[in-house]
Amino acid sequence: MTRPSLEFMPTAPDELTLRLTGEWRLGSGIPAAADAIGQLAALGPCQRLRFAADGLTRWDSLLLTFLIQVVNHCETAGITVENHGLPEGVQGLLALA
Repeated sequence: MTRPSLEFMPTAPDELTLRLTGEWRLGSGIPAAADAIGQLAALGPCQRLRFAADGLTRWDSLLLTFLIQVVNHCETAGITVENHGLPEGVQGLLALA
């Protein structure tokens, strides 16, 4: 099992990409959404958040729970979220949430 991890990477002025790697599943020690939101806020002004999940190996509903919290925060903060970098199944389920 590969531990789940995340990293915020600046990709353009006022734009960040959240890179997700590893197995985001029950029992794998998923990072807390509150910690990720704190990191996002500490990085300064951001107008757009993108995702990169090329290193994501396996996931379950805990990934969705994490992402919903991050996306909800972004919507409240006026940050545009682009989820095209997530697996298609995750994109579809987020659209339903």
